[in-house]
Amino acid sequence: MQLKIRPLTILFFSVLLLLLNPGCLIIPQGHKNIELSGKRIEEEKLNFVVPGKTTKAEFIEKVGQPYLMMDDFGVMAYYWKMLAAYMPWLLVGYTGMAGGMEELSLQYMLLVAFNDNGCITKYETIRPILVKTVNERAIEWAGKGEVLGKFTPLKIPEDKSAVYIFFRSGSWLDGLDKKDKNLKISGVFLDGKLWAEIDLGQYTPIVLPPGTYKIGVEPNIRATNKFLTPNGQEQPEPLVTTTIDTFANKAYYLEIKSVESSNSKERQYYFARPSPDEALPILAKLKRVR
Repeated sequence: MQLKIRPLTILFFSVLLLLLNPGCLIIPQGHKNIELSGKRIEEEKLNFVVPGKTTKAEFIEKVGQPYLMMDDFGVMAYYWKMLAAYMPWLLVGYTGMAGGMEELSLQYMLLVAFNDNGCITKYETIRPILVKTVNERAIEWAGKGEVLGKFTPLKIPEDKSAVYIFFRSGSWLDGLDKKDKNLKISGVFLDGKLWAEIDLGQYTPIVLPPGTYKIGVEPNIRATNKFLTPNGQEQPEPLVTTTIDTFANKAYYLEIKSVESSNSKERQYYFARPSPDEALPILAKLKRVR
């Protein structure tokens, strides 16, 4: 049955909502410490850390597995979301009205640096800059951001291989508003573990011994909480995966692409495998993020 509401009724409820809710935000009293996803790490839990003595292994044993581990840069990142506010929304029309309550979150990162001996050197809890990936922010915080920049081919050791994973610009997502930038950030996974977050116009190289590897991608990783799970739960799989066989002193290229589904408005993601001649001109325009 179609609901009919007179325009004056709609106007009354719209004005009432604004009067009861100035600024369109309701800060939940008594709910400021609710975890929306991930595992909050309070400062008191880190009192055991002695910089230069506490090892990375000891830290992980007491705190838990990080969201992102980057041994190649000597830094790891923990990531969680806290409930910040409720935002009411209201849709009105000549034939009806609908409304609801949206949860707004504050996002936090605990960044931990360690040296070549595996000892913790420093740590800090920050509110991340959301327009950057977690790995970009962590690497810059660790003071090693100079490697992040325009494409430079890696010198591949004779006993290793390299896989370049990239997400070129120029897709339908380029039209998104800046405030929606997080929707473009996808997660790249290596054998089921998060390797990096990657945005449009970015790439990440992975140097590996020869072998068979499973590469995955979770589009719009910031829009899901399934990878912010407590310890002990089964590790979820990324949405799209592919298997790649690598050989010594060789480079491989994987491009994250998407198409619009023929029977829905959702995008379908997949990995393309361009040749070096196709991939290198694209990579030359992209930014490295790990």
